[in-house]
Amino acid sequence: MKKGEVRGLYPTPVYVTPIINNFDSIQKEILEVESEVEYSYNSDWDKTHQLSGLDGNVIHDDNLHEFAKELSYHVDLYCTSLEFPGKRFMIESSWFSKFDRGNYAHLHNHGATDVSGVYYVKVPDGSSNIFFEPTNRHLETSDVFAALAKREEIQANVGMLVLFPGWLQHGVRTNDTDDSRVSMSFNINFSELL
Repeated sequence: MKKGEVRGLYPTPVYVTPIINNFDSIQKEILEVESEVEYSYNSDWDKTHQLSGLDGNVIHDDNLHEFAKELSYHVDLYCTSLEFPGKRFMIESSWFSKFDRGNYAHLHNHGATDVSGVYYVKVPDGSSNIFFEPTNRHLETSDVFAALAKREEIQANVGMLVLFPGWLQHGVRTNDTDDSRVSMSFNINFSELL
């Protein structure tokens, strides 16, 4: 008896590396900058979590050259897996986020950004995960496909880098620890061919 095949159409590729290369030197570079950050709450979001500012670019402005070089390597791997041709990209914005006890990030996306990402700077044991919402919520209306509509979480650890489409809905669970969880997020857009 012949069998058919199941094809996973329109998957959402998320790139995860548990720990970046050159971790020690990059972590030192980032921690020196992060130690000087003046965090504040975004008045439009209540007291969800603190930011270094959304309109800046800490990677560029604070000369995080080693991290930028490592990020370029991983963006290239991500794009290669997507069969996306080599193009120049710009880090359009980057910022630090701090999650103290009770802080979280509401469900959101980064709009028309080509690739968004996050690097984990400080992650206390037991602190909150990043989560992603399914791209097709209509799946949950069917008993057959409801299991494909569940929220996916990634357990963060220091040195982890995650890249994903800017339009993908995501958030951060509430930090229930007494220690701060710190991450650096960024938005990337591509331009002309190399």
